[in-house]
Amino acid sequence: MTDMFFPSVLIFAAISLVFALLPQYDSCTHLLCRLRKSLSDRLHKHA
Repeated sequence: MTDMFFPSVLIFAAISLVFALLPQYDSCTHLLCRLRKSLSDRLHKHA
């Protein structure tokens, strides 16, 4: 029983870790895109 239990716990931990990190990664990339867009807008206004 312990032989089957351990791998399933590892898989569950890996999946939960991925789902925990994905939203943060998505919001980080969204923030970077907004920053880049605002910077390019400023550059175009000055030019």
